[in-house]
Amino acid sequence: MNFQGFGYRTNSRFADCVKIQVDGQKVTVSGPRVGPSIYRLWIITQVILLWSTIPVLHLGLKLWDWRYLVAILGLLLLHYLVGFLGAGILWSFTNANECTSPKFPTVSFDVNEVKRVKIGAGWARDGLWFVIPQFIPLVNKWAEGFTVSFEAPEGDSPRDVTYAIHLPSTEEAKDLAKLLNAGG
Repeated sequence: MNFQGFGYRTNSRFADCVKIQVDGQKVTVSGPRVGPSIYRLWIITQVILLWSTIPVLHLGLKLWDWRYLVAILGLLLLHYLVGFLGAGILWSFTNANECTSPKFPTVSFDVNEVKRVKIGAGWARDGLWFVIPQFIPLVNKWAEGFTVSFEAPEGDSPRDVTYAIHLPSTEEAKDLAKLLNAGG
């Protein structure tokens, strides 16, 4: 069966319009995908910007200086800017670039290699909650019944990563989850 949905920007590095095909015992995922180094740099930058607000707040309170509060606002603004621009540019640019020659990166693996299939909340695995804690409750609400997440081989290395696809209907989400669970 073929499915198409919105891929969350998890460590599988697929996002935007993602296609997933389950053909017997073979699963194939394709869509816009960024390289591992670019993805890691994007994530690390967001983590540093977000979590550096805590020591800056501590310092501002200790020194009792309002300028540190301004610095916190600046760090948060940069965190959001890096997140939104990165999401838009890294994947959407790839998507636009591939429109003329739709040969997106593809990863294939056996259904037996799929683990921890979930529908709804549970997509923010492998520390992703640490990068965007402020968005997870909202996205979990949006994901409820529609988003299928699972762990499977990355394709570039032997390690497992998280794939998360928001499907157009709850029926499609149930169908995909059932097919992915068939191996385990």
